[in-house]
Amino acid sequence: VVGAGASTPRIRNSFLDNSQGGLNNATSGRSKLVTNGIKVAVHHPVAGVGIGDFKRAYAQEVGLRGREPRSAASHTTPVTVAAELGVPGIVLFFWLVFAALRLTLRRVLTSLAGRAALVCGVAFVAIAVHSLFYNAFFEDPTTWGLLGIAALAARARG
Repeated sequence: VVGAGASTPRIRNSFLDNSQGGLNNATSGRSKLVTNGIKVAVHHPVAGVGIGDFKRAYAQEVGLRGREPRSAASHTTPVTVAAELGVPGIVLFFWLVFAALRLTLRRVLTSLAGRAALVCGVAFVAIAVHSLFYNAFFEDPTTWGLLGIAALAARARG
């Protein structure tokens, strides 16, 4: 990921040419969103700010005004989960990802069920990595479809 990012002309120019924007400019403002989202999570570590309250808490953190500040939208699932649900939520999130990977990638056999589980695991990894840069892990129906198919394949494998 770092190699691909460093080879992108926009990002490379942001760092090598010492432009004024730096990392925040190179990531189209996402690094600032992540940094402030982590601050929200740190300020509410036990219970978080509540499900769906990331925008409100982020707006309060940085002083944005308005009912629905569009610039407060989260762009990374782990930060959103940590801010909204606190430490218990982020622990459960990582447990879900670990359990899904364990279900799909263990005992991969040459059977049809084993191959189906492997395909589900690879697709699940792609969605999990994508959720680091775009907050759509839980909203993506493919995530839940893959988990369902992986559970059926695991059952068929025995």
